[in-house]
Amino acid sequence: MLSMERAQRPKPSPEKATLLPMHYLQQTSIDCPWCGEIFDTTIDTSQGDHEHIEDCAVCCRPISVSVECEPGEIFSIQSGRP
Repeated sequence: MLSMERAQRPKPSPEKATLLPMHYLQQTSIDCPWCGEIFDTTIDTSQGDHEHIEDCAVCCRPISVSVECEPGEIFSIQSGRP
């Protein structure tokens, strides 16, 4: 009986199948306020505007990162000492 129910289900519309996935993770560069080096990092834009602490990839000191974004797009990034 289950196989008959599955066969009778409507197929998904082609509109749903053609939607493109949104890329929430965005690559960007920030500068370290401690050592001055610029390094690449990944920002998760699915959270919207947010602040977080990230360690410098060069000197390992903490950096306060403030992000203004919408899902899939970054508007501004500011880095500073926490």
